Amino acid sequence: MAILTIRNLDETIKRNLRLSAAMHGCSMEEEARCILRRALTRRDMTKGLGSRIHQRFAAAGGLDLSLPARSAPRPAPDLLKELTAVSASTKRRLQNMVLLLQAALKSVVQSPWKMHKSQLLLWCMD
Repeated sequence: MAILTIRNLDETIKRNLRLSAAMHGCSMEEEARCILRRALTRRDMTKGLGSRIHQRFAAAGGLDLSLPARSAPRPAPDLLKELTAVSASTKRRLQNMVLLLQAALKSVVQSPWKMHKSQLLLWCMD
């Protein structure tokens, strides 16, 4: 068996290793061996999660799903028409909020994964 010495180990790491060893009921040395074993004997981690999931379930024969046709998203409601019977200052503020919200919704509909932080920030700060 090989011997490994680790110098300049942070006290927090040493303390965490000691606590982990105590929780597992073993020595710090054994806990370090287990951690190294788990970290270094993992299977092919160069592939992404999707590839690993596909590889795992490919042996079961897989499943081909047909994708449904996508339709155009429905238009956003015109919230400005809903503003009635409010004071002028409240109406102006609500109009600004509605415009920002419509712009945010439009960007989400066009690209659901990219919403501009500035739009959310302005909307929240207003």
